[in-house]
Amino acid sequence: MVPPHPQRRSRLSGSTIPTLASSTRQQLRARLLRICNGLPKFIAALLMTCALLSVTTPVRAELSHFSHDIPSQTDDSQLERAAARGNAQAQYILGAMLMVRAEHEERSGWQTKARIYYKQAAVWFHKASASGHGRAQFSLGLLQRNGLTGKRDPAGALRWLRTAANQNVPDALFLMGVMAAGGEGMRRDRNRALDLLTQAGTIFLNEGRSDWTLEVSRTINQVAPGHPAATELAEAARQLNSRTGATPNGFSTGTAWIAAPGYAVTNLHVVQGHTTISLVHPDGSYVPATVAASDEDSDLVLLAVEDPCVLPPALPLAAETPGLGAEVFTVGFPQVAIMGSSPKLSVGRITGDTGVGGDPRTMTISVPVARGNSGGPLINLRGEVVGVVQAMIDTAEVYRSTGELLENVNYAIHIRLLQQLIDQVPSKTPGISVWIKNLVGKSCPPVNEPKSANLEIHATRAQVSTLLVVAE
Repeated sequence: MVPPHPQRRSRLSGSTIPTLASSTRQQLRARLLRICNGLPKFIAALLMTCALLSVTTPVRAELSHFSHDIPSQTDDSQLERAAARGNAQAQYILGAMLMVRAEHEERSGWQTKARIYYKQAAVWFHKASASGHGRAQFSLGLLQRNGLTGKRDPAGALRWLRTAANQNVPDALFLMGVMAAGGEGMRRDRNRALDLLTQAGTIFLNEGRSDWTLEVSRTINQVAPGHPAATELAEAARQLNSRTGATPNGFSTGTAWIAAPGYAVTNLHVVQGHTTISLVHPDGSYVPATVAASDEDSDLVLLAVEDPCVLPPALPLAAETPGLGAEVFTVGFPQVAIMGSSPKLSVGRITGDTGVGGDPRTMTISVPVARGNSGGPLINLRGEVVGVVQAMIDTAEVYRSTGELLENVNYAIHIRLLQQLIDQVPSKTPGISVWIKNLVGKSCPPVNEPKSANLEIHATRAQVSTLLVVAE
């Protein structure tokens, strides 16, 4: 897992804030602390430096979730097709990815190139805003307020921010509060600023966004030192962190695959804390999904769709996990903001029957994975799924803590835990639309049966049944 960035200046308020990339890491650390007592020091250190992939790859336009090695070109074929068909969420994601690249160019001193990316992002945000996408409307307000596509235009920014605020987008309420406190685009109004900031903080808290709740608290203290709302929000955010750890913010992407007719599986941490979940087909079409069953201990979730026939064939599940040395592979969507939204293949072997600290729920694998692979299928050379990709070792932290340099040490959840979760949900019963499809010869796709074949054939089949999952 990528370690947290050092503190940086917020584009919203100018105050120093911690980056938000470490929420899943904080949650895992809190859980691991409870089981570290009594373990040998080396194992405890190793345990504490292993982090969830948080494949959630959050791409936050308003905070520009940065990546250090953004390429000039990416294959964003699925998102672009969906965006071209008018999907507002896909349009917003493309705009946010361009913001990431713009920030990278800006940090590198290439202001002209950064400005080009900002303007391209604004085009996508305008398209999404026309469909009423609140976060896209906020992003346009942010671009205009900070002068990232031209001259600073606080008055124009406020028009977009008010529209987003009417949809209770807390980021818009927060930025409007900052502008009211500073008299940007409006008369300076301390009371209005405090009211807007308090509204923003309350919504951030209700959404589980403790980091932004704390940022609102700090901003209120700057506007009105000692104000009771600042104290109340800060305390509520700390209580939220102590109970659950920070939750993912903005939207996230991960890997899902079809495990049974009408059901897709991914890691719970990919979608946890989000209210809207979509599965993205290779043609760019979005399929709404809901949580059918989940298990926090195993970090698994089953996603259900209304019509089983809209999903590709299910992948067969192995009866048991293969032994040490067995060759396995995964297909997934690592680092979408950098590598694009087409599926990627990684190959390796099973190197351990258990996971970190001897955890029997997971196995150790040498398959290279990155942020975005979480939830992907781990497949043997018969085409059967033997596990679900979950976590990777933080090589840099392990080296700093132990002096040992570990490479390609990653983890997957045993298939038996997924089978137990599948047993909890009913089989999908075809509705009238499915009956009509069968009548005209367009039946639902069957489960792919395991066969002896080469890696290329199995990888091609897995690619068909593996989808990008987007959670907002």
